[in-house]
Amino acid sequence: MSPKRKSAANKKLSASAAKLRLLKRLRCTLRFEKKAWATGAHLVAGVDEVGRGSLFGAVVAAAVILDPAYRIRGLRDSKLLPAERRE
Repeated sequence: MSPKRKSAANKKLSASAAKLRLLKRLRCTLRFEKKAWATGAHLVAGVDEVGRGSLFGAVVAAAVILDPAYRIRGLRDSKLLPAERRE
């Protein structure tokens, strides 16, 4: 492998490792939800948005309330999913 190709491969590997570290920090901990439930909240909504804002286009926002007693298999933060699964 040429030095130029090795350098490109190392950069990709470094970027992938950095992304993995970030995703591990973002993993779902339910920290805020648990605090809300502990203080008496019965319904806790999760919210998310996607888009670039009015200057660059539309923004879509959504909220959802799920029963904390049940887990939905495969439900994950989109940042933790491979690009092909997000579509």
